[in-house]
Amino acid sequence: MESYLASIHPLVVAYDLTGSPEFLTEACVRAAYLRTDEMERPFDNYTTQRELVTQMEAVSSLPGRDSDPFAGGRMPNWAFSSGVRVFGWTHAFGLPYLIDRLQSSGWRMDGLPCA
Repeated sequence: MESYLASIHPLVVAYDLTGSPEFLTEACVRAAYLRTDEMERPFDNYTTQRELVTQMEAVSSLPGRDSDPFAGGRMPNWAFSSGVRVFGWTHAFGLPYLIDRLQSSGWRMDGLPCA
């Protein structure tokens, strides 16, 4: 999953080089895993880490502990509650470029057809 999400930026670069909208669409499809639902309460309104992590995983769209039969029931490295592994590579490098290209290409951010 980490490599899948880390490939968002190369897809945007491929779109920049070729102008082919298929690259932008595929980058958008991959980014859809990063969407989350709204949490029940504000982030700083949880009293324990367990309560916060449980809620974070409940709103996540990333594949969970049942997604990998070899993980033995452990949370995967890309879990929302382990944000540095996923979000360091995707948010910091890929998403700003993807959002810019989607907006400059006329895509509406509130109704993306790739989601």
